[in-house]
Amino acid sequence: MTSHAERILDRVSRVCSLNRVFVSGEDAAALADLLRLRGAIVEESRASTIAEVIDDLRAASTSFSLAIVCISAPDLGDEDARYLCAALRRATSTAYLRIAAGTNPGHLEDIGSRPWWERHAVASGFRRHPSVAHLVAYEQLDSRGMTPWLLIEAVPLRSESPLDELRQITADADAAIWRYARAAHFVRRCDRVLDLDCGVGAGTAIVGPAALAASVVGFVRDQAALQYAKAHYGSGRAAVEFRVAHPTDVSQCPDESIDVVLSCRPLPSTFWTAAVIDEIRRVLTPGGRLICCVTEEDLAVRYQISGGLLLEHVLAQSGAHGESELPRWREVEIDNPHERQGVDWWFFVATKDPFPGGPNPTRYVGSFENPWLDASVFTIGARVTRGTLLEQFCCDVIRERANSPDAAAAYCVLGHQLLEAPRPDSYFIRVWLSEVGACLHALVDDEPATVQWRVLLLFLAGRLAMRHANNAQALRSFQACMSEDATRFSSLLATKTIEASYWAGLLCARNGHRDAARESWSRGVEIAKSCIAAEAGSPRDLSEPMELFGFREFSSVFDVAGRCAAGLAALAEGPRWEQRLSALLPRSSIEAGRSAAVKESRWALEDERSRAREAMFAIQWQRDLQLLEVKAATNDALLRQIVHRCHATERSVVVWGAGAAGRRVLNLVLDLGGTVDAFVDSNPAKHGASVAGRPVIFPRMLASPEWLGSFVLIGSMHAGEIENNLLQLGLRRHDDFMRVDLDLVGIPTG
Repeated sequence: MTSHAERILDRVSRVCSLNRVFVSGEDAAALADLLRLRGAIVEESRASTIAEVIDDLRAASTSFSLAIVCISAPDLGDEDARYLCAALRRATSTAYLRIAAGTNPGHLEDIGSRPWWERHAVASGFRRHPSVAHLVAYEQLDSRGMTPWLLIEAVPLRSESPLDELRQITADADAAIWRYARAAHFVRRCDRVLDLDCGVGAGTAIVGPAALAASVVGFVRDQAALQYAKAHYGSGRAAVEFRVAHPTDVSQCPDESIDVVLSCRPLPSTFWTAAVIDEIRRVLTPGGRLICCVTEEDLAVRYQISGGLLLEHVLAQSGAHGESELPRWREVEIDNPHERQGVDWWFFVATKDPFPGGPNPTRYVGSFENPWLDASVFTIGARVTRGTLLEQFCCDVIRERANSPDAAAAYCVLGHQLLEAPRPDSYFIRVWLSEVGACLHALVDDEPATVQWRVLLLFLAGRLAMRHANNAQALRSFQACMSEDATRFSSLLATKTIEASYWAGLLCARNGHRDAARESWSRGVEIAKSCIAAEAGSPRDLSEPMELFGFREFSSVFDVAGRCAAGLAALAEGPRWEQRLSALLPRSSIEAGRSAAVKESRWALEDERSRAREAMFAIQWQRDLQLLEVKAATNDALLRQIVHRCHATERSVVVWGAGAAGRRVLNLVLDLGGTVDAFVDSNPAKHGASVAGRPVIFPRMLASPEWLGSFVLIGSMHAGEIENNLLQLGLRRHDDFMRVDLDLVGIPTG
């Protein structure tokens, strides 16, 4: 299990400098050891009271980049907080505080609460750290019955402004900070951002660093706000610029020069006129986004925005209303009348139509006829997050640019959606395979970009043909894919040709063609060797994000090549080759590879059985079903044991995956007599919503005090990637998480 010291370090290491650190109080020794292992210079204090912490801070001979104070203070009072914050202000630029306060009659009820501590910190020359909204969810901001923690940083000047949300301790300021944090999810890397009304710049400090924006320009109302913004949020941030301008005055911005227009400080609904929307549309790049907030009735604003842009998301934000109602986000259906009760702010995300593209960006000019589509349609993590809008864009590309690289990329997006769907309609798979066949006939040249799309489409065609129980077509697609020279585009693309070799060999072996299987698997190993040699001989600039991504991604070459090598070794076992293959697969592939093979076989068997083509097929079906029943019984027994163990120890259980697969896992847990406390999902569109009466939280909230130590049940089509992420975080399989095999859920066992 993750220790308290590890949880604290995980929080602060994401956003704070660990150069010279002061640690004091509970877990000080453990924290000091962990920090030294990361190369930090640590001064350790064994103080157990606030007075002792203050003395140690005053006695320190140097200043610190970070101070961590975690102690219990049963008799906490205003004077303790005032002196502690003053000592911290003199000794450090950033501080993490977690102080458990007892009941103290004679003081206000909120003594020791987060707002109480923040007011004392602000009075001593601190402000809330701009990244705090990325470490704790809005819904968990004031969790009742929990010891609060806060992350604060020193302000450069002791000046005041009622517009600085990071120094205002109010519910409205909280809401604004977390709106900027939510907006950062929709800002892409290297985007150029314009904030129409940034107040005094606090929002720019939240959005820019979190999203790694290329530049952020903030409009302020007057010279006083400009001076405050430059002094507090401009120095040391080269990509931030502040200008005195009215929110409607974007005439100074050239056409298609801004990637994201922000307005997270609520403007009246009368501001959002057709003329303003037209002007925003003018300055936005194709596929650029408008992210805005209003307080009044949202329907009129929605109609104005949708008149010039395409709505991607509408969210309702509610602040805390007394002790009974916590702050929250929730997604609102775009096409239905909006709910109004209990909504304090409306949050809109809209995108500019990427058709037709304007002047081409320099990146990907050789790959697309309309390079603007890369960010808005093709790149995972950057493209539009509303599924129906993404499908609309893909269909528009295919219709307007048939048999082009753009259309090939659109087919790839649609193909992956079909592949990841729990049970797609076979009709749509047939249509996709037919249309992609025509597209492949048109991609005949040997340009690197054309090779890329041929490889990706052939691989997807093979996988979807397997899902459609057409193994003959799948084999042809895989063989065509493995014959392509993927290195003409990139060594990373060879992961597809190597995996195509693996699947081609597996299909040949199952058909009894062992020589063809050996040839396919040998081809996969040869491709991997040539890629490794080419990658080793290429000069690399490790400062480039794409290279960092490439080195991480390249590890999959070894994994898939290992599967091909295991196939070659297994063929020597004769009739028992498939059992031997399962034993020889690399550890990272045992679940991913074998489960995928069983999954594809089961889909094929189901479709063939429904057609009743052969009597002997029923025998094979029964044999495979018995094998699945054994695996299902093992899966159910393990899940039952985990559910009962969590129930007995009162350990929280969360399901990773808020889609249909996650709901299936929820029902299974409930049938076993267990409980599920929340869903985890990395899709920003689902955050703040609820599924089956349970909140949907962001993955990083698993490190928050409320969810830390929860047992994670993985119920997602991306289970392999999720499992790897959890292992990298130090969680242990079956002790901290379990991957629920969705293909085995619901199979009756003896």
